[in-house]
Amino acid sequence: MSDWSVHDLRRRCSRLPQYAVSVNNFSSLSNSIGNLKNLEVFDIQHNKLTSLPKTIGELKKLRFLYIGDNHLTALPLSLHSLKNLAYLNISDNNFSAFPSCIEGFENLIELRTYNNSIASFPPFIGNLKKLKECYAMNNKISMLPESIGALENLRKLMLENNQLKTLPESIGALKSLTELDLRINQLTSVPETIGNLTSLRFLDLRGNHLTSLPSSIQNLANLEKLDVRLNKGLTIPAWFKLLEQQGCTVFY
Repeated sequence: MSDWSVHDLRRRCSRLPQYAVSVNNFSSLSNSIGNLKNLEVFDIQHNKLTSLPKTIGELKKLRFLYIGDNHLTALPLSLHSLKNLAYLNISDNNFSAFPSCIEGFENLIELRTYNNSIASFPPFIGNLKKLKECYAMNNKISMLPESIGALENLRKLMLENNQLKTLPESIGALKSLTELDLRINQLTSVPETIGNLTSLRFLDLRGNHLTSLPSSIQNLANLEKLDVRLNKGLTIPAWFKLLEQQGCTVFY
């Protein structure tokens, strides 16, 4: 089965707030998907989709959209109108950039973009004021924009296995951040502003090219775990002992 008929769509889910059609080998979706006006949760993961119909933008009540593990390279601009979307999963696809429609998701709380080929975060990322969790592991991200510092509600930023060489000074403005995963990148330094992350509990810097660390890290009173293993040539600072005395687990 490669498509949905209008009859099947209306019969099976016209009154339902959610519908899942994952793992069905669908290669396309009918434009009639736009008729499902009450849909709040739509799961089309683990299929063979190369594109989505623009009529998905008519699902104004949609709050959760799962489109991971397909063959997508872009999303329709019409999705920009999904103002109620709180959760988006586009992981395990073929994206080389963040879809521009994401800029319109003003109520987005969780974003999952891992296992793609995304090269950078767009400047508009700072407009997602309600974003709390961002999972962007296993991409090709080489830079973060200064605008990322505007994400005042961000709690988790997961960037494992990318190509980051530097971090913007503005990362220190993420006062709600509790987890920052930067392992397996190409970082040669970390800005002193990281010491401003007063809520940070877990900081992972494994597998980079760091030879020194900013002393401001010792001021992170809530830090529970710091991992700096696999940084060849890293000078171990004396203040690690201070962190350990405060109850922080330090791996080096």
